[in-house]
Amino acid sequence: MLDARHHHSEGRLFVARLLYDAILAVEPTHHDALHGLAVLLVQWGDVKGGLDLIGRAVDRHGMTNDLDRTLARLTRFYLERFVQPTDGLSRRIDVIAPLMPKLRQSPAAYEQLFFHFGGATPKLRREGHYRTAARFAKVATLIEPGRFDILFNLGFFLEADGDFEGAAAAYRHAAAAGDRSQHAHACMMSMHLAFRLGRWSEFKGLLAHKYDYDVVGWWKTHLPVPIWDGTIREGARILINGESGFGDVIQCLRYADYFSQRGMIVHIVCVPGLKALCALGKGVTSALTQGDRLPPVDFRAQSFDLFYTLETDAARCFGSGPYIEIAKSPHRAPTLERRDGDVLIGIKWTTTDATKDLPLALFAKLLLRDGIRLVSLQPEPPDAESGLTVERPLDSYFADPAYAFVSTAWVIDQMDLVVTADSVIAHLAGAVGAKTWVALKPVPDCRWLVDRTDTPFYDSATLFRQAPDEPWSAVFDRMAEALRQRLEAVRPVVQPMARPI
Repeated sequence: MLDARHHHSEGRLFVARLLYDAILAVEPTHHDALHGLAVLLVQWGDVKGGLDLIGRAVDRHGMTNDLDRTLARLTRFYLERFVQPTDGLSRRIDVIAPLMPKLRQSPAAYEQLFFHFGGATPKLRREGHYRTAARFAKVATLIEPGRFDILFNLGFFLEADGDFEGAAAAYRHAAAAGDRSQHAHACMMSMHLAFRLGRWSEFKGLLAHKYDYDVVGWWKTHLPVPIWDGTIREGARILINGESGFGDVIQCLRYADYFSQRGMIVHIVCVPGLKALCALGKGVTSALTQGDRLPPVDFRAQSFDLFYTLETDAARCFGSGPYIEIAKSPHRAPTLERRDGDVLIGIKWTTTDATKDLPLALFAKLLLRDGIRLVSLQPEPPDAESGLTVERPLDSYFADPAYAFVSTAWVIDQMDLVVTADSVIAHLAGAVGAKTWVALKPVPDCRWLVDRTDTPFYDSATLFRQAPDEPWSAVFDRMAEALRQRLEAVRPVVQPMARPI
């Protein structure tokens, strides 16, 4: 046996194979010979043969520490050597299938396999490979059933890939597998999914768990003021805290008017960059930011909690018409000059997520005739390679962050049409009441729901959805055709129209 090990370690695999075979011919269950030959076969690429020998050794001798370590080495060796990054997941699953019967008996091999299929998912998520990530996560759940992080990630990947029912099941299983905080986090994801699917009747039961999630639990004791319980009280003062990103705050600003019309006094707390804009919201008594002295209030609420509390019908929500009164602002951005026949199209092509960004050059498809002008609504300059002429009247106004959103809204209000990626501009334009077209990737943010060309949040908005594996150019082709039809429907006039389309 020593000679066999020596030749094996020196790389003389053929000689080692002859010696291992000779030992096993005399003693078919020889522990060390089975052990060594199994490793040798895997090195030669005969994974099945190696695993069969390990299985024979386990059946005869039990899962000894040596066999456990060897099975782990074989698993790792195989995954690193024989499973190439370009291999499809089906091949990976097929070739590791022989490992599975012994896996439960080998903690070390089990850990290697789980690390491969569970540990790969964060990288796949960062790269946007959601379908592959979901398939890896499914394998990981077979290896490690009932593990919260894998089930949670599986739900996220399935939702991002458009398998909404599969995601719902994964989130339910994750909620059952997690601790109190994890349970709440999974419930929040289920709530977002219910948002996307228009199942708004599910909000009430899921929202009750939200603040058990440690990350947002601070809100329960943030101020010595009761959290609004859903009851309207005329004359009561409510403080709405603008939750999450710019677009989220703008979307939920509509609820100030809901309270105001019912006799309540509304104060908004938001980030400094939104303060001047929020002050223009219908029904807003005052807008404040962190550090400002808070007025006396009777209740407080997170802005998105109002959505989850008040909305029940995805067909139409509260305040779908314009609710930011830009004319009330003492701050003025430039007024663009118009010539007869001009059509001003405000555009926003970049976002905080590269998968939602629109190629600027494709906006050329909207230049159907002379007089159509593209106006930038973003601080980032256009790519020189696009070859497009894009007007940038807001450049100097972006230097004043306190009024940048108000300046942008002022220019948006002059546009005949806004064409935007899934960005804050979609919400700002909708809140102002400008005609808006939003280009969405196949599985966009949950607020745009599914399979709709309209949105319950903004009467003036139309959604153009990218089909799976469809290039953005096809989306712009549909927008160009819609624009052509609108332009043809407009009668010639002597004076330029404020909004001809």
